Amino acid sequence: MVENPTLSKTNLRMADWSNLKSEFVWAYEGVVGAPYRNTRNHHQGQSALLLRSGHLTIENENGVVRVDEGMWAFPREGSRLQRFSDNARVVSVHFQVYWPGNQPLFDFQTALVFKSSDYPELEKQSRRLCRQVDRVFPGIGAQLPWTRGSLSNYLELQIVFTRWLNIYVNSLLAAGVTPSRLGQVDERVLRAAQILDDLPVDVSFDERWLAKEVGLSASQLDRIFGKQFDLTPRQYFENRKLARAKDLIRSAPLTIKQIAYETGFRSLPYFSRWFHAKTGQSPRAFKKAVFDTEVAPPVSR
Repeated sequence: MVENPTLSKTNLRMADWSNLKSEFVWAYEGVVGAPYRNTRNHHQGQSALLLRSGHLTIENENGVVRVDEGMWAFPREGSRLQRFSDNARVVSVHFQVYWPGNQPLFDFQTALVFKSSDYPELEKQSRRLCRQVDRVFPGIGAQLPWTRGSLSNYLELQIVFTRWLNIYVNSLLAAGVTPSRLGQVDERVLRAAQILDDLPVDVSFDERWLAKEVGLSASQLDRIFGKQFDLTPRQYFENRKLARAKDLIRSAPLTIKQIAYETGFRSLPYFSRWFHAKTGQSPRAFKKAVFDTEVAPPVSR
């Protein structure tokens, strides 16, 4: 048996692979409604889009890619403009897979496009994931993260998503796409990043506590953490908090005051000043700008 060269270059210790963070966000199969055919997407995370009919163009700062019927598209994470044809029908999965430091497992400059017929298992498992979501939460669409359900509901979705993720990864590897890999990282820095990734964004952050947890002084941790990630631990955590606030503003059915509490602020004015200092906009202005240019993914067929 000949070993896949892409796989041979990315063989790591099981302990290294365990540093990957994955999260299922939502899945949808159906017609792309008129309000959703021309949108600017800013959502954090990765997407897999199968065009079952119609066509799509995806544009970012690095170029424009056309996606035709029967093709998979894997857009680059970040801001992009998506234009669907009037008859577009899709299978769409939104998810996150990151190394510590928020480095995506697969990172590319423009959208990747593959023929669906080359990877039949990916379509099969994607549709299975969509059916599982729709069976438990009919018509929920992108509101899935904010929907209440049981632990059993959650675990059942995670089982199907894990199977899907395995097929997704194997499909990209088979296509010759090389995943990013965890480089040589000081174990203490890696541990600090893991703690910060797991720390709820609504709690207070104490750098001295974090440094003690990894056996360093606060100044030592700042120095070696900054060398690895170009950020201090506090900046890293603040970026997580800001990303969460933006994501909640974009997609959660919450007021700005509720979002302030969700991200650890007990004062709406303080949250607004903090958000403005980070983005140059108030939370309300940011929300208005989002909804002027972006519509949430469809929630019904």
